Formats: sequence, structure tokens, C-alpha cells
Amino acid sequence: MISSLTHFGLSREQAVFGLGLAFLIIICVLLTLLMKTQIGLVLRSTGDNIPMSEANGVNVDNMKIFGYMISNGLIALCGALFAQSDGFADVTSGTGTIVVGLSAVIIAEVLIHDLTIGWRLLSIGVGAIVYRLIILNIYEIPHLDQSLVRLFNAILLALVLFAPEVQKKLKVRGLKLSK
Repeated sequence: MISSLTHFGLSREQAVFGLGLAFLIIICVLLTLLMKTQIGLVLRSTGDNIPMSEANGVNVDNMKIFGYMISNGLIALCGALFAQSDGFADVTSGTGTIVVGLSAVIIAEVLIHDLTIGWRLLSIGVGAIVYRLIILNIYEIPHLDQSLVRLFNAILLALVLFAPEVQKKLKVRGLKLSK
């Protein structure tokens, strides 16, 4: 896919970014449409409160399996896109992905809150990009040892995890976009 985009005059980096952005928008739109249906509402309620969903007659086990199917499908798609952009894949390709995902969710919640589901998904994608850009800037520090990179990465993760507590203590809230 990427090589076919480079035939249109895009550099490899532009093609990877454009393809990733296109997939992010498409997935966010599809998930938003799904979450606005009855099965999407049941899926969200099962994730939020299992006992209440059971009390309302929802087959919670089926909803869990459906949620796992969606998440594993998205993980497979992301792995395929990652392998496509790098040109290969190995066992260690996904190392640190959970950290990026967690940081993306927290950064999105700290920066902007009270969003609808579609905008929330897009803000999480933007949070992942912000986190990766910060890590990229850490790599740009000249003569930086690999152990120091890991230290800066751990410090960044600690700051991201601690940011909601700082917001509560200072009574500062992120941007609130009107619905």
C-alpha cells in the first residue's frame, strides 16, 4: 500500500502518515457508528457495569466475546499496518504498545474532556501521536545513551500517569469542547 502511495509523489514518511491518518479516521467513524447502535450501547454498558447489564437481561459473556473480537481485529489491523510501514515484523515489534495506548488515553483525557464517543476516539489517536512526538524528541537529544532513553521514557510515563492527580489538586481542567 505504501509503495503505491509513493508513486503519487509522496515521500515514504508522508505515505505512512497519510495512510495511518486515513485508517484512524475510518476506524473512528466505524466505531462511532457501531457505538450508536443498540448492540454498541449494550457493549458499552457491559464494559461499564457488568451486574447492571446482567440485571437488564444482557448476555454478558456474548458481549465480552464480541468486544474481544473487535479489539483483537483492531490489534491485527494495527499490526499489519505496522509491518507494512516497516517492511517486516518480528516478535518484539509490539513492545511498549500498551504503554503508548495507556498514555494516549490519559493524555486525551487530560487535554480535552467531556467529548462524544467519536471525538473521544479521535482525541485518543491524537494523544498517541503527541506521546510518540515527545518520545521522538527524546531520541533527538545528542549523545543520549539507551539506558537514559528508557529513563526518560519512564519519567514521561510517570508524568502522564500523575497528570490527572495534579489536575485534581490544582483544580485545573483540560479544554471542554461544547457538544
